[in-house]
Amino acid sequence: MESLIGKIRQSERIVLVSHVHPDGDAVGSLLGLTLALQQLGKKAEPYLRDGVASVFQFLEGYEQISMAPLPNDASLCIVLDAAEASRTAYADTIRAYAKRGALAYIDHHPNADLADLTTTQIVDTTASSCAELVLHLIRALGVKITSSITTPILTGMYTDTGGFQFTNTTEETMQHAADLMRRGGRLNKIVQYISHQKSVAHLKLVGIALERLNVRWKGRAGVSVLTHEDMQEAGALDEDLTGVVNELNVLEGIDFILLLTEMQPGEVRGSLRTSDNSRFNVAQLARALGGGGHPRAAGFTTTGTLIAEGADWRIAPFLVSSSEHLG
Repeated sequence: MESLIGKIRQSERIVLVSHVHPDGDAVGSLLGLTLALQQLGKKAEPYLRDGVASVFQFLEGYEQISMAPLPNDASLCIVLDAAEASRTAYADTIRAYAKRGALAYIDHHPNADLADLTTTQIVDTTASSCAELVLHLIRALGVKITSSITTPILTGMYTDTGGFQFTNTTEETMQHAADLMRRGGRLNKIVQYISHQKSVAHLKLVGIALERLNVRWKGRAGVSVLTHEDMQEAGALDEDLTGVVNELNVLEGIDFILLLTEMQPGEVRGSLRTSDNSRFNVAQLARALGGGGHPRAAGFTTTGTLIAEGADWRIAPFLVSSSEHLG
């Protein structure tokens, strides 16, 4: 942390970036740290290739986040909540920052290529979220934690812990959350916008996914699919998929859930979740399929098209919902 603090102190213009398809932790961490750095008098500029989903647009200052190409001439680039440069969609620019020693990253995922690109990093896989690590950094920088900072950070913690229900919710996490609320963090507003308000498209997708849910792999896996046609007929945006896999992760007696979604023709995203009672490590399965993540929440993206074959589905040219593939 001291190395990153030193670079921040020395830098006037700092660009910040997180991963594609940004979730609450990505948006909250990015916005919280941006506002903190601006309070220090830094020219801090946040970037997200995919922008901010409407569900997170209740956060003060989200309009600052740009979808433009990442500038390559800042004093420092900080990557948040992403262990791989490619996950940001700005990989070439990030590697250019690394070559001139102007790259740092903060993450709670297992190390990937960014760990090889820079030693200026804050990585803790035991942290509930990237937002929790950002909070430690903000405190170390001596920034006054205002209400505009507290709610984005609390949003990141809330979303990555499943509303403080997942096993990554520790006593320390709750202490941080309580402190953020004392300082103006609007937990009620976060719950209202993220947990209590769902779009019609989201509810339609949940219904389709539940209808197609099947138990596979000798009863150990629940598998469902959403096709590109489903997305179009529901009028769904990428953000409407948020939380769909969690709605399926209540099936009794299984080790994990796999939701396959055809985001666009030729691209299928797999979302994996497992319950607190399961010992199955979905991150290992995701890595075998070219992705990654945490033991209880992981994902991957592959090329192909979802095709129905009776009660089964396949990503051409291989069957993914059969015991042969999942075994």
